[in-house]
Amino acid sequence: MKGLLLKEIGIMKTQKVFFLIIAAMVIFAAFSSDLSFALGYLSLAMPIFAITTISYDEFDNGYAFLFTLPISRKQYVMEKYLLGLILGGVAMALSVTLALICGIFGDMSASIEAVKALPAILAIMLIILSVIIPIQIKFGAEKGRNAMLVLTGAAVAIGFGIGKFLKADTLLNALN
Repeated sequence: MKGLLLKEIGIMKTQKVFFLIIAAMVIFAAFSSDLSFALGYLSLAMPIFAITTISYDEFDNGYAFLFTLPISRKQYVMEKYLLGLILGGVAMALSVTLALICGIFGDMSASIEAVKALPAILAIMLIILSVIIPIQIKFGAEKGRNAMLVLTGAAVAIGFGIGKFLKADTLLNALN
């Protein structure tokens, strides 16, 4: 597992520009507009990188090489979850630090409110990782995107249907 994590760190080193762009966007958003958005964006964008490493592994028949190493498929999947949690934990720590810095130079109550939102962001991060990683591994990068599109569309349709049902139920109750 250590070797897989070192491989991911090697991939992250090649993606310096990606991390710098995220950092610039988060810092700009934190000091100019909404601190909660900045912290949420940082906390959700970093774990998504664990998902993009799956497509790096799949590229150019990389699975065939990767699984010649002394790792099992179960260890590979566990490493992806671990990487997502590590990146999410680092992002959460950076978020709290950024909130404290913004609180020192700005409004401390806004910083406290933003930090209060982090447990909800953590829950969303865990849900995203628990849904997207299996889909990406099962279907691959290209088909996984299509599967996520279908899954998102189904979730929106179900949410829309529930909203219409509740609205109709409220209207019926108002008429009675």
